Amino acid sequence: MKQKLLFLIYFNTLLGLALNAQDPRFSQFYTAPQLLNPALTGVFDGEYRINVHYRNQWNSILNKSAFVGYAAGGDYRYNVADNDYAGFGLQLLNQNSGDGDLARTQAHLNGSYIKQLGGGSYGGPDYYLAAGAQLGFGQLSTNWNKYWFSKQYDANSQSVNTGLNSGESGQNRSGTYLDFGVGLLWYAVFDEKSSIYFGGSLAHLNKPNISLYDNSNENLYSKWTFHGGGEFKLSPYLSLLPNAYFTGQGPSLETVFGTSIRYSNGDWQEFSIRAGTFGRVNNRLDKFNNFESTIVSLAFEFERWMMGISYDINFSDLQRVTNSRGSFELALIYTAKERKRYRVKCPTF
Repeated sequence: MKQKLLFLIYFNTLLGLALNAQDPRFSQFYTAPQLLNPALTGVFDGEYRINVHYRNQWNSILNKSAFVGYAAGGDYRYNVADNDYAGFGLQLLNQNSGDGDLARTQAHLNGSYIKQLGGGSYGGPDYYLAAGAQLGFGQLSTNWNKYWFSKQYDANSQSVNTGLNSGESGQNRSGTYLDFGVGLLWYAVFDEKSSIYFGGSLAHLNKPNISLYDNSNENLYSKWTFHGGGEFKLSPYLSLLPNAYFTGQGPSLETVFGTSIRYSNGDWQEFSIRAGTFGRVNNRLDKFNNFESTIVSLAFEFERWMMGISYDINFSDLQRVTNSRGSFELALIYTAKERKRYRVKCPTF
């Protein structure tokens, strides 16, 4: 019971930080491209792409009050001139956390322009540069009826009396805000199973006010992200897919890095399996040395479908409370087959 109490105290501290604005995250970041970088909109081997994600964190302690995140998106690409392309997409995100039902909802329209820099006609590598932008809105909300405040503690009965005046006022703001971000991506495709890419993005450039109180300002921190990865062929059937990102938002820093090994049967009805391990490191106070978790992932690909499953094994200071149990995540992606005349080479994510 003591451990759970300590965890809830720590959790409430995290909740206060969340109000001052850290973005939700997905361990399988490479399967949520529009959340990572708007320049990734339209960068895929197909005509259009649909993806959905589910994440459940701290269920081992919080049960029904666990951090639950949902994301869904779709993007489309078409040829605009010679070997240049434009991509358009829609990305939705929702996260609900804690006993107070602190919820965050986002919807963004993404656009990108993909420019071929070299290659194509004469063989060899193909090089591309993509620029993207996103514009949308978000809303932060909570259920005030599920909170109690210090003035509602009755010292005589040594219990909480929610009938007493909380002393809080101005809890009427909707928390709705406009949001804007940009990104860049460079990538090269060497052959069917060899590619490399690097990118960067800036989110929440306008630092919107997300306060839940009237006449109050709580600005969402701007966020910068650098990411990279690729596919390196080991044999006709095996390849490595390393991925990494490094991001900062306000005082918080985080990096996730690792690799998956991919086996493909090479048949016309291609079936592939991926297995990977990743590490997550973030800062604690002024030191960037907190190894928070190890992520193990498994993915199955069949023709145009991909399903990814991952689990975070917790190694932070909370591992004694959680018994190293972290979060479960599920991703599902469908990519429609592209007409050959509009085909553009893309890396494997």
